[in-house]
This record gives sequence, C-alpha cells and structure tokens, in this order.
Amino acid sequence: MSLPPGRLPKSVKPSRYDLTLGVDIDTLSLQGHVVIHLDVMEPTDTITLNAIDFRITTISWHNTGYPWDKHSVSARYVKADPQQQMIVVPMGQVLAAGEKYKLELNF
Repeated sequence: MSLPPGRLPKSVKPSRYDLTLGVDIDTLSLQGHVVIHLDVMEPTDTITLNAIDFRITTISWHNTGYPWDKHSVSARYVKADPQQQMIVVPMGQVLAAGEKYKLELNF
C-alpha cells in the first residue's frame, strides 16, 4: 500500500457500522463483532480497513441483494500492515462497482 497512514483506498466506501463489544475487565481483553455496510465505488478484490492490534477470528461477506449467498474468508489470509495501521481482506473474487455488500468480522 502506498497511502499515507489512516488513508483508505477509494474503491470501497463504508456507509454504516454495526458494532458489538465485550470487555473482560479481569483480563483486560476485548472481543467484538462488526458488520460494515459497504458501497463499492470501483471494482476490487480486496477491502482495506483501519486496524491496530486486532486479532480477527472470522470474516464473512455477502452482496446485500443476495443475502443467502454468504462467503467466508479465512482470517489467515488477512494481511496486516502495522506501519500503515491497516489490514487487507482478500475477497476471493472481484466485487462489482455500484453494488452494496456487508462485511462481518469477529475479533
């Protein structure tokens, strides 16, 4: 990635975040689930997100027009770039411009 830290590519634009967090005060740990509503502006086969020190456990996504056609991405294929404070999620196929998707992550 050759963007300044904190700057995301313009191929995908988030329109809404649904976030659920669980905090364990005894162990000072955090678990969560996020659903990110996305508008695809340009065809892309990756989604880049801001993230620092998150261990993603599961990832799934679907086109909002076809909610029954859910796809999963193995968390081991997510590429972290700590310098840029981002992660790159490979989608396994090209997401079409003009379409809307939901990306779900557990961490």
